[in-house]
Amino acid sequence: MQAMACSLPIVASNVNGISNMVEDGVTGTLVTVQNEKRLAAAIKDYIYDEKLRKDHAVAAFNYATTNFSNQKMLESYKNLFL
Repeated sequence: MQAMACSLPIVASNVNGISNMVEDGVTGTLVTVQNEKRLAAAIKDYIYDEKLRKDHAVAAFNYATTNFSNQKMLESYKNLFL
């Protein structure tokens, strides 16, 4: 989430806890576990495709700030305790 809030596209394993935050093809790229070749290819995609990198970075930032801003988190915690 911190990387997304810094406007970085995400390359991550497609596992629980990650796949519920990263939307494959929108905010980043999810890679099947233990698929090193696809992991390397996803990283290369972001290195060489500026439009892809920027589009995913903007979407990642928007997702992070919309869903996990300080205000949003405060509201969530208040709902737990009140």
